[in-house]
Parts: sequence; structure tokens; C-alpha cells
Amino acid sequence: MPDDRLHRLLQEAFLYLYAGDNQALTPFELDVTEYEALKFLSTERGRSIGELREHLLIDKSRATRLIDALEAKGLVRRMPNPSDRRSPNILLTAPGMAARVRAGEAFQDSLRRRFDKLSAAEQSQLGTLLDKLIWSLLSEADSMHN
Repeated sequence: MPDDRLHRLLQEAFLYLYAGDNQALTPFELDVTEYEALKFLSTERGRSIGELREHLLIDKSRATRLIDALEAKGLVRRMPNPSDRRSPNILLTAPGMAARVRAGEAFQDSLRRRFDKLSAAEQSQLGTLLDKLIWSLLSEADSMHN
């Protein structure tokens, strides 16, 4: 039977990981959500706001504000979507791609430093257990909505 300790450990790990992620991205004037958006948008054809919203698990207004902020920084641009004129494609600009690459290198270095405390086998085991937990939680959430 699970106890509060396990739940608390997962929460604490998330908080420390999130703080470390933001610290790694601060020199690039990005937060975690902006960085994840840049990674997701780095395709030739771009992505719709709806696709971005689904990927980041955010609502429509938050996705629009995110794109507005990234556009104001010159990192993305809206382009007409030939298959849906109501929903533009969001594409990275050259500065956006450069920021994604530079921030990505720093982010990966930060992850390596933080996860090197675990052996490769421990990292693999943790990944397997978290995948199992996440799929279980998703399944439970789906059954509650259906």
C-alpha cells in the first residue's frame, strides 16, 4: 500500500527538477514551457496552436499567450496554414532555432549533472517505474472522463 512518503518524494523531486530546469534556461531568457514549445515547434512545417496545446497540456488561452510571448521575443512566427485557414502554423524563426539549440545544450548538460547521481541501470529502472505510473494515472483519468 502506498504511503504519503512516496507521494511527497515524487512532488519534491518534481520541484527540484523544475527549479533546476528553469535555472539552466534562465541565461537564455526562457522558462521550461517556452523551451518545450521551441523543441516541439522545431519542424519544417511548424505546428498548430492546437497541436502545441495538446503537447504541452495547456489550455487554449495559455497557448495563445505563450505564442504571443515567443513571437514578441522574435523566436516564432505565425504562417498561414494551407489546410486550415483559421489556425496558423507556428514556425521557429532563425533566432528561435538558434535559441533552441543553445538552450538545449545547456539543458542537456544540466540534466546530465543532475542524473549522473544515478547509475545507468538506476536511471533505466526509474524510467520504467515512472512510465508505468504515468500510464496508470492516464488510464485512470481517461476512465473518469468517459
